[in-house]
Amino acid sequence: MPGNELFTKALSLEKPWYVKDLKFDPSGKRLDIYIGRTSDLLPCPVCGKPCVDYDSMS
Repeated sequence: MPGNELFTKALSLEKPWYVKDLKFDPSGKRLDIYIGRTSDLLPCPVCGKPCVDYDSMS
């Protein structure tokens, strides 16, 4: 199982979320996990309807 898929399962991420990238720095003892999504639509937290997000960072 590739690392990204392993961490997607370990973090219990569900579509549209997934682990986009992993960066490990053994000397700094650091693991950075980058999360991405496959869609621009996210469920509204109030009604659950798919909505376009308007505030995100890359």
